[in-house]
Amino acid sequence: MASARYELPVRAEYGDVALGATYVYYSKQLAVSKTAGPYYELDSYTLVNFKLNWERIGGSAFDGSLFVTNAFDEEYQVYLSGLWSVSGFENAMTGQPGMFGARVRYYFGTAD
Repeated sequence: MASARYELPVRAEYGDVALGATYVYYSKQLAVSKTAGPYYELDSYTLVNFKLNWERIGGSAFDGSLFVTNAFDEEYQVYLSGLWSVSGFENAMTGQPGMFGARVRYYFGTAD
């Protein structure tokens, strides 16, 4: 895992603005016993996330952020049931798809 954060040089009265990125690599993983059948291993995958934070927007009590998770929409599995040897079928669960969103936070009272 690697993370980077860059604080943009903006005037203090506008608040604090920062860009961030996270890179996470997951290597192959043994999900179930090798004797459970041909599907026993989860493939490796890479996730990249981005974030833009703006604290004290315009000197106000509001913070905001924009984010993107799984920015390159990597398709990956996070679970195998191990039922191949019993039923001849295997169940798998996929990881979260690429998503984006926004958050807003308001501070009530004073921050000391």
